[in-house]
Amino acid sequence: MIILSIPERSIEMPVRLMWSIVLVAVLALYFLLSVVWQSFALTDVRYPSFAGSWYPGNRQYLEHLISTCYVQANASGTNSSHCNKLSPEQSHDEGQKRSLVALVAPHAAFRYSGQAQAYCYQLLKQQNPKRIFILAAGHSRVMSSGAILPAARSFNTPLGNVELDRDCINRLMQLPFFSVNATTHKLEHSVELQLPYIAYSLPQTKI
Repeated sequence: MIILSIPERSIEMPVRLMWSIVLVAVLALYFLLSVVWQSFALTDVRYPSFAGSWYPGNRQYLEHLISTCYVQANASGTNSSHCNKLSPEQSHDEGQKRSLVALVAPHAAFRYSGQAQAYCYQLLKQQNPKRIFILAAGHSRVMSSGAILPAARSFNTPLGNVELDRDCINRLMQLPFFSVNATTHKLEHSVELQLPYIAYSLPQTKI
């Protein structure tokens, strides 16, 4: 007969290890579920992720920067005869009215592209649009195929909230190409970099 003597400590170690693994698994599951919930749950406000770094987070400083960019854009030719032709009140040589259909605006930090954005939104402001569709690039790895719609009802900026047209978004959600993911929008800067100019220039316009 062989009698094995196993110390109590050697039994305690596997038990502790097992409970540690269980705890880590529970925490990982909680984190995963929270990310999934945030991705698909309809939230009221999407708060800025890049204010204070890519553009000023202070309202007064941001207003001053945008107004300065508008002055620089006007001085560089926003009010030229070529740009004025984009207004609905102006006409082609053939006498047909012409209106702005789309703009290609940058989404870099304001210190690099603020004047170019002011140039774009000065033209858009002339149209006084009811709704703005923002088609932006996706830089995040948290992406899926197709177009990603926001889950929020409004986007917050240092200049106030920009309201979303939820009725329009809900109609888009019925199409197979579109899906909703709040996490993607939280991590993405390309849309957020347009919002301060919209809040400043077109505060009543929905996106």
